[in-house]
Amino acid sequence: SIAFKDKNNGIVVGWVVNTDSAHSIFFRTTDGGNTWTKDTCSISNFYVGWITASAGTWYMLGSKPDVGNQIYRSVDNGHNWILVKQVGNGLVHFFDDNNGLVIDLTRILRTTDGGQHFTQVYEDHIGFARFNMMQFIGQTGYISGGATVDGSSYAMMAKTNNSGASWSKVKIPVGNLYTFRFINPLVGYAFYFTDRTQLYKTSDGTASWKLVSENLPNLMNSIHFFSEQEAYASGGDNIYHTTDGGKNWRNIYLSPNPIGQSLFGLCVVPGAKKLFALCHYGIIIRSPDY
Repeated sequence: SIAFKDKNNGIVVGWVVNTDSAHSIFFRTTDGGNTWTKDTCSISNFYVGWITASAGTWYMLGSKPDVGNQIYRSVDNGHNWILVKQVGNGLVHFFDDNNGLVIDLTRILRTTDGGQHFTQVYEDHIGFARFNMMQFIGQTGYISGGATVDGSSYAMMAKTNNSGASWSKVKIPVGNLYTFRFINPLVGYAFYFTDRTQLYKTSDGTASWKLVSENLPNLMNSIHFFSEQEAYASGGDNIYHTTDGGKNWRNIYLSPNPIGQSLFGLCVVPGAKKLFALCHYGIIIRSPDY
């Protein structure tokens, strides 16, 4: 997992698996990803799986033997970590030191005291779908989940206009909502997968959706729009670029490894038009500076 707190500070976390053991890896950059320094996690016996930054604070999900998943936060750029008592499935967003959200499979939990106590504010059940993506722009937020099992697709999406205090179910067009991205509270894009990958756009905050393109070249797992015309998306071993609002996509990166280096999504550096992606085998790739 890779994330940036601002245009300079980023962290990469992951696992190294040997034949008889496994341990966490931890790399840090303070110059926008130009150089990376190997570091150690200050939490003992903790296997890191995911990291993100929210409101200037780092949040990290991992597991401890005989304990299970735990979420920690750091306010000193990842040098020291404080346990957040509620454990979810890896989605977390804090607006400040006290107010935040944690996702637990199909439930949205809210805290107003820095994670000491949580209250359920929303829950949805659709087949095998679980919430796996969340985005906020100001007080407006969206959350989605999807799954395809034995040929059947399931998807769910919800929206909030008050920083997660309450949520409402959102209309979705078709199939399994695989990934989405909003560029403002009203305009957003979503990849759906049935028997093919399709891109939809909403201009009214999910009240309606319009098909932009279908039969896309790959199953996209991450998308980032810089404007209503230009975007980047990743799928499989490839990164794609569009300059016409998603109607046409050009492959700009293909794994040079013959056995493949599946990309673990895209990470945008805040305040900079710069993208990073993680591959298998501990490889970090980045876009040129624009």
